[in-house]
Amino acid sequence: MHVRCLIDEAANIGQIPNLEKLMATIRSREISACLVLQAQSQLKALYKDNMDTIIGNCDSSLFLGGKEETTLKSWSALLGKETIDMYNTSVTKGTQESHGQNFQKLGKDLMSMDELAVMDGGKCLLQVRGVRPFLSRKYDITKHPNYKYLSDFNPKNTFDIEKYLSTRLRVRPDDLFLNYEISPSELAEESADDTEYYGYRVHPISGEKNYHKAVDIGMPQGTEILAGHDGVVTQAGEAGSYGLIVVLEGAMEDGRTLTTKYAHCSELLVSAGQEVKQGDVIAKVGSTGDSTGPHLHLEVLVDGQYLNPLYFTDTGDHTGTSLIPGSAGGPEIPAYPGAPMGDGDYAALITEAQKHLGKPYVFGASGPNSFDCSGFVSYVLNQSGVASVGRSTAQGLFNMSTPVSRENAQPGDLIFFTGTYSAGTPVTHVGIYIGNGQMIHAGDPVQYANINTSYWTEHFYAFGRISTN
Repeated sequence: MHVRCLIDEAANIGQIPNLEKLMATIRSREISACLVLQAQSQLKALYKDNMDTIIGNCDSSLFLGGKEETTLKSWSALLGKETIDMYNTSVTKGTQESHGQNFQKLGKDLMSMDELAVMDGGKCLLQVRGVRPFLSRKYDITKHPNYKYLSDFNPKNTFDIEKYLSTRLRVRPDDLFLNYEISPSELAEESADDTEYYGYRVHPISGEKNYHKAVDIGMPQGTEILAGHDGVVTQAGEAGSYGLIVVLEGAMEDGRTLTTKYAHCSELLVSAGQEVKQGDVIAKVGSTGDSTGPHLHLEVLVDGQYLNPLYFTDTGDHTGTSLIPGSAGGPEIPAYPGAPMGDGDYAALITEAQKHLGKPYVFGASGPNSFDCSGFVSYVLNQSGVASVGRSTAQGLFNMSTPVSRENAQPGDLIFFTGTYSAGTPVTHVGIYIGNGQMIHAGDPVQYANINTSYWTEHFYAFGRISTN
């Protein structure tokens, strides 16, 4: 079975990794690809020097009209030249009249760039491998016998991908079911396998999307909770949606203030003002407050800034200057950092990002007329609807992300750098990874960049995968 990939708006879905290699090999697998572009310059912007390889591996090219210079120049050269005869006659009058004739054969562009730019909108040019290019009238699709099956003819014909992919159970009146009973103790044991991570999520009670500034670790009711560090209990008691909570505050080696919160407890074993040591039992796991089952709700803050608890507890150090994720002594990068960004989200993300190419870099700016690096990424994530991150710093965006290895990095992941200026935090610059060693970021101006240059390689910190809405 032959598979044909129709890639409409190919420049607006971001860079397809290794496209130049795929175009040369997929035909042997009975796969073909049709790239639809507004102009060839869009392909050049995404794939740089690989543009010629990609076009060269296309067996046919169709020009529907336009006035973009790169496209016109390419098609004028592709059409070649025609031979014209030039005949000149000269007459010289004087004391003796003389006559002269001159014949020349000249080459003229079959269609010059200016002729292509004003080509009749009802016509097109088609070039097929092994056949000379030819001019043709565009086909009126409304006259096709199957036009009646398209959504253009009747919106009822629109393909509903969500309905097609839906796995919702449909119950019929005659269906039979088996009922099982589960005891509270068994339910508590089951909940021990439930963990909800730091980042955006659908709230299990309200059903709304919100930013989860903690990690929820499911474990049996009554499990002892140990203090994560030395400090003083600043709060111990009932706290609304938190239920029973213990808040512990201590000093880090660099003088920063470390605060940890342990919520939804069933029992508190310390009181406000009490000093505790790391490893002391301070409470027991429960399900008080807004909770769907026994678990530990753990929040970590340094100088009032929320951190990803799993990342922080892995490193034990907020500054992290020598603890690059995945390096010796640094935090481990999870084998599975979560699903990469879906095609729809990535298309929306890259479309929004490309709108701002060429806009100037201004430190502290967050758009839409100028940006700094984190302002650009925050703005694009928010405006595209992919994620709601507010106006965050580069470090803040990293704290919201799950580290990803280079091997597992996918288009749509964020890429972080360190030491690009003195910021007091390890992460100082951020961009959006678009694949094939490229990113789009607020340099000066907003632009594409090769992440494998000596500068970006020297300052590379980590890839990160952010939770989408």
